[in-house]
Amino acid sequence: MEVWWKDRRTIFLLLFTLAATFLVMSPALNHDFINWDDYGYLVENEEVKNLSFENVRKIFTQPTSANYNPLTLLTLSIEHHFIGLDPFYYHLNNILLHVLTTFLVFWFMTTIGVKGVWAVFIALLCGIHPMRVESVAWVTERKDVLFGLFYLAALISYVSYVRIEKKRYLLLAAGFFIPALLAKIQAVSLPLCLCLIDYLMKRPLNVRIILEKIPFFLLSLFIGLLGIYFLADVESLGTVKYTFGERILVGAGSLWVYLFRSIFPKDLSAIYPYPSSGGIAVASSFLVVAIEVALAYLLYRSRKYTRALIFGAFFFLFNVMFLLQMVNAGQGFLADRFTYIPYIGLFFCYGTILSSLYKKNTIWKPIVLSVALLSPIIYSVMSWKRVGVWKNTETLFTDVIEKHPALPRGYSIRAGYYAQKGQNQKAIHDYSTLISLRPDHTELYFKRAHLLVEQKKYNLALLDYNHILEIDPKSAAAYQERGITYGLLGKHPLALEDLNKALEIDSKSAPAYRERGVIYGLLGNHPLALENLNRAMELDPTVLNGFKTRALAYFHLHQFKNAIQDARKHQEMSPEDDGNLELMALSQIKLEDLSGAIESYSLAIEINPENGFYYKNRAVLHYKTGHPEKALKDALQAQKLGVQMNPALMEKLNK
Repeated sequence: MEVWWKDRRTIFLLLFTLAATFLVMSPALNHDFINWDDYGYLVENEEVKNLSFENVRKIFTQPTSANYNPLTLLTLSIEHHFIGLDPFYYHLNNILLHVLTTFLVFWFMTTIGVKGVWAVFIALLCGIHPMRVESVAWVTERKDVLFGLFYLAALISYVSYVRIEKKRYLLLAAGFFIPALLAKIQAVSLPLCLCLIDYLMKRPLNVRIILEKIPFFLLSLFIGLLGIYFLADVESLGTVKYTFGERILVGAGSLWVYLFRSIFPKDLSAIYPYPSSGGIAVASSFLVVAIEVALAYLLYRSRKYTRALIFGAFFFLFNVMFLLQMVNAGQGFLADRFTYIPYIGLFFCYGTILSSLYKKNTIWKPIVLSVALLSPIIYSVMSWKRVGVWKNTETLFTDVIEKHPALPRGYSIRAGYYAQKGQNQKAIHDYSTLISLRPDHTELYFKRAHLLVEQKKYNLALLDYNHILEIDPKSAAAYQERGITYGLLGKHPLALEDLNKALEIDSKSAPAYRERGVIYGLLGNHPLALENLNRAMELDPTVLNGFKTRALAYFHLHQFKNAIQDARKHQEMSPEDDGNLELMALSQIKLEDLSGAIESYSLAIEINPENGFYYKNRAVLHYKTGHPEKALKDALQAQKLGVQMNPALMEKLNK
């Protein structure tokens, strides 16, 4: 084994490789979180955002987004504890972990006999290849860079064990294997790769070799079964239905794509569409299988480099085969991130082939030099551009839509992002496109209708609710939302008709009772309003504005103490609601609690100092409680804000 750290040229090239890897991925430092698992894993994950013994226990005993990656979540939790939600540091740590993993690729290559310069070349490919971008630029894929780090450390430790035959290195390999498994389930392939190392290093097969692998296989089996259990628990197994034969063809197709893109990484996308079940271009699929069989045969027929090439080819296959959807587990059948470790095997093969051609000192030498020099440059430029695509949710899924315009998920995620950012018109446009792709999916009409209501385009929203009811005449939610929309249009009889239908279908809908109570209140039937609001609060005490709405009903029924009690509860839940404070002040005035009313108006003014009516009403209260100076000050402020004061009161205050 070459002692690489004594070779200055190798050290220089290695440092250059690590610097180039960091530089190529560095645009991600200015990127945002992506509304695609980043929120489930971090931004909206309260267990991750609140580091405590109890939350750490939950992280290690339950899945997140149908995956079991507790170590990954723990690193995110520790980061959040110290730096909050600044995406810069999460991206920085992903890049640094990737740089470290790139270094370990180099180290691993040297331990299995690859010469320094070619080990650097292989590491450089692993560092800057465009298929690496998804694993580095996406915060959620901390899983890849973290598991990759421990996975390679385990491999290096095992090679040391094989060479030196000291058990501490075998224990060290097992010690690194455990965090690799806890970072990402994909690490279950490691025992198979240990067998490949035995093959590469010509270890004779015996009982000892078999026994030393048993703990590794048991760990893989345990974590693998745990992962399958979590997938089944959230019904993520078999989400796309294929026959067994179709799954074989899908897997073969995915394998071919990975092989092709290891050299020609074009048309990369965050999401790829599934082949249509039952019509999977059978002829082309069989052609792909035939090509793969031919490649396998050529591999077998090679002579001098058979062992090295077989090692590399099977390293790739063993690390990617669990992700080819032949078992139909999970929702992804093709993803750039799936190649983070597998491509080490392919790049090892490419390095082996190029180095052997270079040694022949023939016409191949300039060709090999050109490939070895130009390919990293080309890949670096492609990766730099690809990193830019991951800037935010809009840029990423605009790229998906441009490449796969018939893929609904791209529009769905981008629409959700636009809605979150308040860009409702863009969101409506995406939902409209989605509806054209999936005209029978009622949830899309609901989402578009809600945005139309926010824009006060009530009649357009009604069309969407009508369409939902054409698809599903028993949709209580559609009747409820259409009833609310009729209420916003002032069509109270139609609103009541729809809310009654909603409650006939679902008699335990707190929002429907709440909205019916609002309508009765608007119609002046406050007893019925209170009856419906009480029922809504029984079903769900947290129903939207429940306490505030009931407080208003109590006010109209002259039950002012109850009104104040409900208004206080609402204020605890929504402390920035100045309108609720005014309702409380008016109730306090009715009970002649003028000091309390002044306090309520003062709080309302702190929240909304631009409301002149608050100053006007507080001015009157100050006057009544014997504070004319304060009354005058409030009266002048009310006038300044365009609210007209009672001339008689102003005359008294100006004396």
